[in-house]
Amino acid sequence: MKKSLLVIGAGAVALAASAFAGHHEGEKMDGDKAAKHAEHMAKMEAKMAEKFAAADTDGSGTVSKDEFMAARMAEAEAEWADGADYLGDDGEASLEEVMAYNKAKMEAKKAKHKAMKEGKKDGE
Repeated sequence: MKKSLLVIGAGAVALAASAFAGHHEGEKMDGDKAAKHAEHMAKMEAKMAEKFAAADTDGSGTVSKDEFMAARMAEAEAEWADGADYLGDDGEASLEEVMAYNKAKMEAKKAKHKAMKEGKKDGE
């Protein structure tokens, strides 16, 4: 079971990395762009290693089902707390509230990404 969770986690990292790389497919990366890409990938890997270490509460070097579930629950609780601004007065979220929140969050990410790309073009 522990090996299965580790394989699933490694697979998720590989998929995320390939999706990110695919995002830049066909682009020529000069030395600066390639270095920034490598730096970004290193940060993603470091973040995953940090999350894995936090989930491995017994320090065994592997994550059990219970450790995995506890880590996911903690992430879900943090996400719920972060999204508290879309909760209604009753402390619950409707589908419409959740969808509006997620749409706003996605639009903010797109705007940030666009601004970063425009900044790079200006600085070239």
